[in-house]
Amino acid sequence: MLKIELNDSDFSYGVIDSLTIWPTTRGEPVNPVIVIAFIEGILGYKMVYTDGSRWVYRSDKRLK
Repeated sequence: MLKIELNDSDFSYGVIDSLTIWPTTRGEPVNPVIVIAFIEGILGYKMVYTDGSRWVYRSDKRLK
């Protein structure tokens, strides 16, 4: 249904600083509320900016 790709940082080795999500099927469209619930509820990120076509999230959790 969705393809999720973790992107390594260009500035720090071994740090993932972005996540790309896009649909993989051409059938029914994916409800964006499900994607937002996953990002905020499961991954623990909070939205800090949006321009209508791109959502920017941030996590305040400390890296281990």
